[in-house]
Amino acid sequence: MNQAPTTLTAPMASFPDGAVVRLGLDRIVASLTNPRKTFNAEKLSELADSVKTSGVHSPILVRPLPGERLQDTFQGRARGTDLPEFELVYGERRWRASRLAGVPDVPAVVRFLTDDQVLDIQITENLQRDDLLPLEEAEGYQLLMDHSKLSADQVAGKIGKSKAYVYAKLKLLALFQAGRTALREGTIDASKALLIARIPDEKLQAKALQYLVKKDWQGDVPSYRDAANHFQEEFMLRLDKARFKITDASLLPEAGACSTCPKRTGHEPDLFSDVKGPDVCTFPPCFHKKQEAHSAVVVAKAKEKGQTVIAGTEAKELLVGSYQPKYKGYKRLDDAEDSPTGVPLRKIIGAQMKAEGITPVMIEDHRKAGALIAALPNEVVLRLLKSVDSQANETQEVAKEVREFSEEKKAKALLKAKQQYEQAWRTMLMQQTWNVIRGTGRASFTMDVHRVLVKSAIYSLSVDDATALSDFLGLGKVSPTSALLDYAKETPDPDQLHLLVIMQRDSGARHGENAGLMLVAGIAYASRLPAIISMAKADAEAKFLPKSRSPKASLPLPPAAQASGVRGGGKEKVKGKKGPAAPADEIAKTSKEHASAQISAALQAAEGSGLGGADAPQRDEAGPVLRQAPAPSSSPVPADAVEGTGSGAAVAAQGDEGQAVLRQPGAAAAPFALGQAVRFKEGIRGPNRHIRKVAGKEGTIEARNGDTWYVRTGPASYDLATARSDEIEAMAPPPGASDGFVISQRIQVSTNVAEHLQGFAGQLGRIVGRSKSGYAWDVRLDPVGKKKARVETFAEDELEVAAA
Repeated sequence: MNQAPTTLTAPMASFPDGAVVRLGLDRIVASLTNPRKTFNAEKLSELADSVKTSGVHSPILVRPLPGERLQDTFQGRARGTDLPEFELVYGERRWRASRLAGVPDVPAVVRFLTDDQVLDIQITENLQRDDLLPLEEAEGYQLLMDHSKLSADQVAGKIGKSKAYVYAKLKLLALFQAGRTALREGTIDASKALLIARIPDEKLQAKALQYLVKKDWQGDVPSYRDAANHFQEEFMLRLDKARFKITDASLLPEAGACSTCPKRTGHEPDLFSDVKGPDVCTFPPCFHKKQEAHSAVVVAKAKEKGQTVIAGTEAKELLVGSYQPKYKGYKRLDDAEDSPTGVPLRKIIGAQMKAEGITPVMIEDHRKAGALIAALPNEVVLRLLKSVDSQANETQEVAKEVREFSEEKKAKALLKAKQQYEQAWRTMLMQQTWNVIRGTGRASFTMDVHRVLVKSAIYSLSVDDATALSDFLGLGKVSPTSALLDYAKETPDPDQLHLLVIMQRDSGARHGENAGLMLVAGIAYASRLPAIISMAKADAEAKFLPKSRSPKASLPLPPAAQASGVRGGGKEKVKGKKGPAAPADEIAKTSKEHASAQISAALQAAEGSGLGGADAPQRDEAGPVLRQAPAPSSSPVPADAVEGTGSGAAVAAQGDEGQAVLRQPGAAAAPFALGQAVRFKEGIRGPNRHIRKVAGKEGTIEARNGDTWYVRTGPASYDLATARSDEIEAMAPPPGASDGFVISQRIQVSTNVAEHLQGFAGQLGRIVGRSKSGYAWDVRLDPVGKKKARVETFAEDELEVAAA
């Protein structure tokens, strides 16, 4: 059974040792040797609440107050209170909590103990607690060692810890004051504090602490591993790499030999278990002083031998470069970097140096203290090389390295001469050609020159620009740049493609002027450019910005396209019978390939003023044209009945159906008409002289640009090929073939369709081509809801002209 504590009323000398009593709190004083110096206020308050509720469950341990403490307890007591009679051995948290709780007394065990016994009990009791602060733990170990005359190994055995653990805790006592404060306040933990404590210099410790608490751009401090690596690189030096003898105690008498120094890791291997490899110096200032002393000894010995020595600041001033430094005005004899061959200079000119009695200059190595580099002035090296080269040419009795040097010198001279020759004749040709061009003007831009220019321009495009152009032209390849280069090789109009590349490259929405875009557009539209820009902005505003109540004008077609009688989706205003007007979304919903043809026509509109180079038409012929699909008629509208861009007044004429047609005076009749079925001739070749892939294919003319015809060979966006008039031939449609529609015409699917096409009844779309049989039409249907646009084939009686 537990002994019930009794209230102490008799003198303390009357108790037996180990008596359990209740003592008034004022009769007890804290011990001066307790390792525990700090108490968590929050946890102490929680314990006080527990004492109020249920009292102290475990007695504290006290001893009679020792005589040497009578003076300090007398001076430290409060006025009107009794003198303390007992000294606390352990249980200070319970004693402090009882005072906070306001209880009058506390259960205690009274023991008659010596100072050494008290300290032993306190350390053993406290050091086994988890919440003891690292510095308090270290101070406790040190107290135990001092009072009990124990070694660190004996302390480890006494408390059941490893030697390395005890050594690490004791090392924390080597922390400088700011380091101890950072550890107590939790700025650094014990593991990082130990990294600092292992550094034997206070200034270096301060530098290490500064590194540990400095935050990076993310607000994080270095991790333990990063800090350990940094400290090994910054504050530790391998003794096996030292240029001096680490056993030489006379090199720096005040420091002694490195081999017996207590500041090396090998002196405390348990404390530096994380440092792998040989002995390491942890005191760089001492190491560097020994390096300087060693360098001074080496320089002095070299001078005694009569050698010229360049050291210190003078040697550093000769350095040129940083990654592979060289010495200004000197060549190193033992470094192949300073040799004209891959062999060090000493092997080539060493024998000649000896024959002439030449002694090398010794330059102190800035990277390796105490090391000297043998070198010679550049002019001396050059003279010696010429000498050995002459010997190699005159006799075979020379060293292998000398022979190789001589042969390599000749080979380099020959290579240099060939390089100069290859460059010289090309430069001369360029200069002479330029003189001819300036003098005669015979040379001019040709199609091949334009191809070179446009290829270079394509290579300069960003991936986004190349992708945009590839999609716009319907090239349909994975690599947009390769697709554009292939297109540049085959297109009959590389100059126009170049203009398109210039516009695309400079069409980004950004602050400042789009100089390239405006230059090309200005050539195409001339004085009408400001109006065109205004209308383009209006269309873009209507499409992307909040809707305005005021109607916006649509972007007009180029002059050539306006000849078809369609402008901005409006209806024709001509006398006589009116054909079906083009739908209002004719421009806004035009296909990519059709838009390409429109832009091409607009650019070619400036053809008469010199754009297009040597291949631009020079005779009196119709200018480049591009017309929208006309209303159905009994016969296709001839291409020459479209507005040109040459000089002279345009004359308005009225067609059979009352449609307005603009004719250009003097324009030659075109061999084909829009919507006409044609076939690419067999064997036609592209600019690369290869037979074109479209040879033998059939299609329908969709647009015209000068003598270039745009032929639709299929429904896909990339099924649009170009041809000159002599590369295609007209095709007579099969008997009874459909002829009631033309390419790009807007239609609506009739309700009278085949059963498998019933799902498309009533849908709107656009004619994109004639089927290969000639008896049906390929129609690109508009997207509806979540359904994407798609191409289907319909018979003529399954289609109707879309309402305007």
